[in-house]
Amino acid sequence: MKRHLAVLAILVLTLGLGVVPASAQPPDADGHLPFELTELFSSEDLEVEINLGSFLLGMVASATEKDDAEFSKLLRGLSSIKVRIASPEAVHERGLVQRLRQAADRLGGRGWQPVVRIRSGENDEDVYIYVQEGRGQITGLVVMFAGGEGDAGLVHIEGEIDPEE
Repeated sequence: MKRHLAVLAILVLTLGLGVVPASAQPPDADGHLPFELTELFSSEDLEVEINLGSFLLGMVASATEKDDAEFSKLLRGLSSIKVRIASPEAVHERGLVQRLRQAADRLGGRGWQPVVRIRSGENDEDVYIYVQEGRGQITGLVVMFAGGEGDAGLVHIEGEIDPEE
């Protein structure tokens, strides 16, 4: 649980401090994940699966507009939020730590920039945070983690995230 909070804190700091990759990204960077990453976890592996599309995000944005206009504006720029958390059994039985490492390595060659990469060889505890930038904004954010307490997961936020806001 402490590791999950640390990952969330890093994510919030990354967005809040305006960390934007320095290298130029393709002009069509859209924040979509490569297909093999979307299939990293099978439905049998999952304990948690959350899929928030643009319609539901728009509803939440409308509901929060009066109380928190900045949050509402952020939500309106997003097209989806996906969360996948695999069971500890799946992590060990299906070798998800190694699969996650391979997926993280492939992201770098597909226009995604690493912001945080932690690989702990002793206990196979890994954390990766990647961003994709296009049109002067972050267009995608991926947080992947595995190991430690036996769980693995992926959080993918797709849409325009302006670090200035």
